[in-house]
Amino acid sequence: MTRKTVGGKACRCPDTTPESCVQDDEVLTQWAIVNPNDTEDPTFSRQPRPNDYDSAVSLVRGRHEPDEAFKQSVGKYPDTKNRSVVARYTSAREVRGAGLAVVHTPGRISGSLHVSVVHPPEDPLMLQQADWPADTQNRFDNCFTNER
Repeated sequence: MTRKTVGGKACRCPDTTPESCVQDDEVLTQWAIVNPNDTEDPTFSRQPRPNDYDSAVSLVRGRHEPDEAFKQSVGKYPDTKNRSVVARYTSAREVRGAGLAVVHTPGRISGSLHVSVVHPPEDPLMLQQADWPADTQNRFDNCFTNER
């Protein structure tokens, strides 16, 4: 399935394009919610969420503690009464090296640190594939280290 949604959320930062705004050496944070009674590893998104309107995987620019990464994405701190948030880290270089595009997508929020990871990378503002092939999901997953 293909959805066209990233372009409308792309940055308008001066002297750059949304595809090149995020520098290769920038750290990127991904968060996931974990239930305290869950004995399995946290489930981080490996592709856009199925049956949703997402056309990309969301990450946050910079290295953030899990609760702060959640806040940067959702706009508020998580309710941690019955769950917790964990994070893992990569760089834009690693993600691009895995054959994906990294696009600064702040939406309407000035100064937002939100980025979208898009497949295929050739024209990420206009075309995003929502169902990533298994090898693409694996390459994306292998970009990350330092889970917290």
